[in-house]
Amino acid sequence: MRIRRLLRCAGTVTFVSMQTVCAAAQGKDTSEIPIEHSQRFGLLLVRVEVNRKPAVFIVDAGSTIIVIGTKLADLSDRIPNAAMFTHAGSGLVGTGVYAQAVIKVGPVVWGKPPIVVMNLQEISKSLGEEIDGILRLDFISEMKLFAVDIKNHRLIFTH
Repeated sequence: MRIRRLLRCAGTVTFVSMQTVCAAAQGKDTSEIPIEHSQRFGLLLVRVEVNRKPAVFIVDAGSTIIVIGTKLADLSDRIPNAAMFTHAGSGLVGTGVYAQAVIKVGPVVWGKPPIVVMNLQEISKSLGEEIDGILRLDFISEMKLFAVDIKNHRLIFTH
């Protein structure tokens, strides 16, 4: 009984909070960009640019790294002697190299954050669609406001 009441209150707070977020997002520095859902797992996908090339990224607020696939990498921006090895249980498992890239999400250009270049063929294969990268929490945390409007398929953020 107590848990039900708590869940009802949490749902009300979430609803009110989303209304507040949408109302606050009406400023001139606010951007809305369309999102899609992957057909197999329902992951949030967003179209971005990496070094001026179009790309599709998974939006993953829990990711600890920004990952781009090898086809987008400019290895001249590789960070010397820097490699990354992920382990089982950490989500994405593989080997990559640290590099830098210019990432543009909607109108926001995020200049040269550190990234990891990895082969993303297995992820693309398992999702049944081409995935070019993973957008991590760093991008989200640099925004003044960040919301996902699932119903209307859009990311809303104020920069």
